Amino acid sequence: MATRTGDMPSTVAGEAGVAYVDGRYLPIGEAAIPITDWGFIRGDAVYDAIPFTEGFLFRLSDHVERFGLSMRKWRLHVSLGPDRITAVVHEVVRRSGLRDGLVLIMATRGVPPSLGIRDPARFENRFYAFSQVLPPIAAPERLRDGMSVIVSRVRRIPETSVDSTAKNFQWGDFTQARLEANDRGADNALLLDHEGNLTEGPGFNAFIVSGRV
Repeated sequence: MATRTGDMPSTVAGEAGVAYVDGRYLPIGEAAIPITDWGFIRGDAVYDAIPFTEGFLFRLSDHVERFGLSMRKWRLHVSLGPDRITAVVHEVVRRSGLRDGLVLIMATRGVPPSLGIRDPARFENRFYAFSQVLPPIAAPERLRDGMSVIVSRVRRIPETSVDSTAKNFQWGDFTQARLEANDRGADNALLLDHEGNLTEGPGFNAFIVSGRV
């Protein structure tokens, strides 16, 4: 179900969107995270992405629930509960003034409590969110005429190493596959798992049309 944000005017807005960091709302271009946050230096983070159209957020409660599941699988805990996260999502949309776009909500491992501590259980986990214009998956002519893709030589990170049902920032396989597509003159890439099954591409799912199915 889609939920609509309020129609109040922007307060700290910008066309690019608004971020929520450490309890503050600010223009996305001014948002920053600590450089020693393990979410940044180790990709130790989970996220969810919530599209909105004409101010309506698509299946917001389902996305917030899935975000909570990802945090539990990653053994992350932030101080904001589901209701507060929902309110933040509405607010970053409202303050941005955007009618169509995307909200990202993220939980990171956080900063080591002191130098030399490497036990992730001792970190204070952090929550971030931001709204932005929905980025296109391809140039308009590619959307009209179709895209060329390769089946990459890079395989997806196996489930025994990283649980892909927790939406996470472990994108090394996707990035290398996309670069391989560039090298081979293609627009994008599809990845197989280690058993040869088709999985997905960098930021998109794959659907096959066969006849009328």
